[in-house]
Amino acid sequence: MKKENQDEGLSNSILLLLTSVVIGFAVAGTIWFFLFVVHQVQTLAHTTPLHELAVNHAQADYRLLLALPICGLLVGLLVYYLMPGRANKGLAHVVEADLNQASKLSLREGLGVGLASAVSIGAGASVGRYGPSVHIGAALGSALSNLFPSLRKQRRILFAGGIAAAISACFHAPFAGILFAHEVFLGRLSLRAFAPVTVASVSASAAAYGLGVHIKGIPVAMDSPYHYWYEYFFFVALGVLGAFMAMLFMRILLWTVPTIQKLPIDTRLRPAIGGLILAIIGLQFPHVLGMGAEASTHAAVFQQFPLWLMLSLLFLKMATTSLSLGFGFSGGVFGPVLFIGAMLGGAFAAFADQMTGLALSPLALYALVGMGAVISPVIGAPITTILMVFEITKDYPATTAVMLAVVVAQVISRHLWGASLFAKQLKGRGMDLMESQEMRDLRQQTVEQIMQVVPTIEQNIKNSSSVIEAKTTLDTLMDRINSPEQWPIMVEKQGKTVGILDRETMLAHWMNVHQKTHNRDG
Repeated sequence: MKKENQDEGLSNSILLLLTSVVIGFAVAGTIWFFLFVVHQVQTLAHTTPLHELAVNHAQADYRLLLALPICGLLVGLLVYYLMPGRANKGLAHVVEADLNQASKLSLREGLGVGLASAVSIGAGASVGRYGPSVHIGAALGSALSNLFPSLRKQRRILFAGGIAAAISACFHAPFAGILFAHEVFLGRLSLRAFAPVTVASVSASAAAYGLGVHIKGIPVAMDSPYHYWYEYFFFVALGVLGAFMAMLFMRILLWTVPTIQKLPIDTRLRPAIGGLILAIIGLQFPHVLGMGAEASTHAAVFQQFPLWLMLSLLFLKMATTSLSLGFGFSGGVFGPVLFIGAMLGGAFAAFADQMTGLALSPLALYALVGMGAVISPVIGAPITTILMVFEITKDYPATTAVMLAVVVAQVISRHLWGASLFAKQLKGRGMDLMESQEMRDLRQQTVEQIMQVVPTIEQNIKNSSSVIEAKTTLDTLMDRINSPEQWPIMVEKQGKTVGILDRETMLAHWMNVHQKTHNRDG
């Protein structure tokens, strides 16, 4: 019997690893198709690609006033008819699905997010491609876990594997993908999940290289290998500024999105109206729209945009991203935040150069440091941010500069703001990411699920000192019952006594939930 169990465990582990390979390839292939659709939409929507307008400082064609509203209408229809609940809840919904729904995320939702985001980005909405890619990866991981009954208990691991694969395919950064899945979703480095998540991430990176998948947006060229000693003071200052910019962006976004969504406008028409507003802004500043933003990042770094332009684009990007998401365009915030960080770093370097006259490292370094300082507080993943920079740049001195700014930004943001953007969004939905997994499990269970049904219950009523409704959640019960004298509990349903819950049963159940959570997280 023991050998049979070992053989079954070995075959299940092999199946898990093979499925992880499939997830990595599937995620890379799907992201390739996603980017293909983005480019096709941009080709159809714009006579001159947005990235060319951004680099050449050219004014957009007035066709933009027609293209963005029409694509916005298409996005509104796609979201209304394809998405569960007729709304795209963003990357925060992926975190919510992981924690509250046993990592169940429908493939229809993932592909729906991908299609709506591809149209949004190709049209020129100020949203990113990384968030939808992670959504697609999580949905594929969840869907493939359903193919084999023996893998359904490992759904959360495959879910995380899909997320790691998405990050790996987008950035060619398999280590960062692995760490991001553990840091943000699994919550800690789980040995049980490490092998399959690693296999999925590496497979996705290899497949992405073969398919030519790569989402640009991060400058990597460094002209000098070392920094001047006094620049570390500048990196600290940039970390402080990055924290405040991150907090400002999150505050604007969290105010703008619900405010716009309260407007009495049909959700199918809302993106079309937002598209018209974005088009008006984009006529003068195509730098902040769609894929023009990534070209602007590189142009600002290597062609050195003037200081006034970088500062203008920084705040315009905050506004256009909030408007895009508020009016219902689909996409992520990772790309826009990278843009904001790059403009902040570039503007800081230009200002420091003018004011101090000191010899400085290349602008590309300050753009990288600014990116790290802003993105880390927003996504709540400082270690992933640092490792991603190292993988992309292969530059140890640059990574130490980013590391210093990230730590400063994270400490300030954590103290003044709290958790990440996703944590704030989920808190608005009644979910606390800082809460333990046991408490989340107890919030979803009721007294009725663990009570003892006693045939001669009337005989036990006299022994009960407290009465509670059957649908009361267990965490509410623990708040109300705080002394041994209140046990046992008489359980009522629709005015009738249906059971007795004693203290020993409750404590045993509490320990059982804790043990299951420990086993699941590995």
